[in-house]
Amino acid sequence: AGGLVILLKETEEVTITAKAGGVVSTPPHKIKIKPVPVPVTGIILTEDYLSIEEGDSAVTLGATVYPANATNQALIWVPGNDSVASISGSGTIRTVTPNGVGETAITVKTDTGIMVSCRVTVSESKNLAIKFKAQGTGSALVADTFTRIHEYLNGISSPFIDKKIKLGDYIDLAGLKVEAYNGSGVIDESGNTPINNGANGYLLRIMVVGINSFNPQANGRTSYVGGVTPAIPHIVMQFQNAPVIRILDDLLLNRAYVDSDMRAYITVNFRAGLQNAGVPIDDSRDIIWGPTREITNTALNAETVTDKLWLPTAWEMFHEQKQSNDTHERENNQACLEYYTDDPKRVKYKVVSGVSSAAVYWTSSPVRNNSTKCCVVTLSGGANVVDTSFSNSGVAPAFCVK
Repeated sequence: AGGLVILLKETEEVTITAKAGGVVSTPPHKIKIKPVPVPVTGIILTEDYLSIEEGDSAVTLGATVYPANATNQALIWVPGNDSVASISGSGTIRTVTPNGVGETAITVKTDTGIMVSCRVTVSESKNLAIKFKAQGTGSALVADTFTRIHEYLNGISSPFIDKKIKLGDYIDLAGLKVEAYNGSGVIDESGNTPINNGANGYLLRIMVVGINSFNPQANGRTSYVGGVTPAIPHIVMQFQNAPVIRILDDLLLNRAYVDSDMRAYITVNFRAGLQNAGVPIDDSRDIIWGPTREITNTALNAETVTDKLWLPTAWEMFHEQKQSNDTHERENNQACLEYYTDDPKRVKYKVVSGVSSAAVYWTSSPVRNNSTKCCVVTLSGGANVVDTSFSNSGVAPAFCVK
């Protein structure tokens, strides 16, 4: 006699016992049943596209088989161009490490041919230490970065730098320590990591704000008299944030920048701090260059200066006078720093009591026809004026690298 067997759940083997008239079959009958496999219908990646900068930390990429009860969960990971990005690890989560500028794809597939890919783009780093493959740590890394930039600039026959160095590229200073001048303006970050200011970047980060700014015919200018012919290929760097707060004139004499305690603080104390942090500002190779600039000293008078470390003027920051002196701040006396094309780019921050906040910071320009006030950049990146004794203004010095 025959019988109907109904499989109630998935199994590989079932035992059937026949019974007739109280007699049980011996031995029981065992039937091998092959389960119906559940095929993979898709693969889901945690990222379809990864954008990483050269030198960034490795990131993770995960893959999940769909449906979750698919019989064969095995995946095959196929790397792309290892010179751009490589993968490592095992299982469903792999580590993707950027190795060089370019594009590649990482593919995940099953043995049945289902596959999906993640496109990986590694862009050139904005960190000049990484871009120029500098060596060392701390101040030694900073020094080697400047040496490599100097050698690169000296190898350029044209005064117009190519695209290797871009506006916004940066160097992080490690362990910048600047002694106080007349009791104010101290910086002491003796660790190896710049002060992290959260979404506002690092307080001890210096960035490129000008390229060939002080050449006679750079960036469309025709008349800058402080330039050198043939022109010197150079970049202008300024602190991305205001790493220290101080007044412009400690003696409260409302003197403008040239004769102020601020200038002494920047050109002596701050300069020494930069040197110790690895910036070769007093190096015999003259890597840091003091361009000839005419700086307004009072509302009516100007002086020619060649400081290696300086505060930009209102003209250099805003590309116009902005309440500063009309006679002396003009194209043939100063430069325009190309990075500052809008107010948000001029905003700088200072950590006060552990809280990140925008900071008013000084320019070196006195107000036209007024000997008691100087121009500043406001919280929003715009222009304003304050007394030289104003105690809540930040300092963000600049310098040229050639």
